[in-house]
Amino acid sequence: MKKIIYTLSLLLILSVFSCKNSDLEYSNQFEDSFDKFKEFKKENNNSYQYQTSIVTMEQSSKTTISVINGKVTKREHRVIVFNGSVSKSPTGWTDQEIDAIYANLEESFKNYLVSKKITLKEYLSWSESEKELGKYNGLGATEIMTLDDIYTKAKGEWLVAQEKKKIFFETKNNGMISSCGYVIGNCQDDCFTGINISNIKTLTN
Repeated sequence: MKKIIYTLSLLLILSVFSCKNSDLEYSNQFEDSFDKFKEFKKENNNSYQYQTSIVTMEQSSKTTISVINGKVTKREHRVIVFNGSVSKSPTGWTDQEIDAIYANLEESFKNYLVSKKITLKEYLSWSESEKELGKYNGLGATEIMTLDDIYTKAKGEWLVAQEKKKIFFETKNNGMISSCGYVIGNCQDDCFTGINISNIKTLTN
């Protein structure tokens, strides 16, 4: 009898662990990628810069986050495509481009800028120093996160299997995360929850 109880208990424990492992999609790829990241941050004293891209039906933008010794020290954000207009300068929007966009803006968006107490120029391109981090929250930029934070979020949320959840995971940054997230159901437009990282490079401090 004791042997039967022991066997059933063992099977129950194994089934629980098996269930937990199956809850995480791309688990092996994730662990391999996380190992690559741990090697990377060890080689550069956990100091690096990464760039993300965000594309919606209305605009596309890039956010660059700098990390020194494992701490976010700077966040920069630039809208590349806005309201049908494309930034032609690699350094950002010119005053002429901004004036032309503003002239055709709907009043609702002008009121939005007023409510946020920012100019259109600020909305299209801004930078936060370490002391200013969070100043421009809510304007479409990637959250203030280290890559450690991203791997934690990937394992705890983005890669967790759920019904009707289509999960994506790619590691094109020398084995580190390049895309991670999910889409619910058959949604096609602006439905992706997660992150797309276009570049990761070492920073010297």
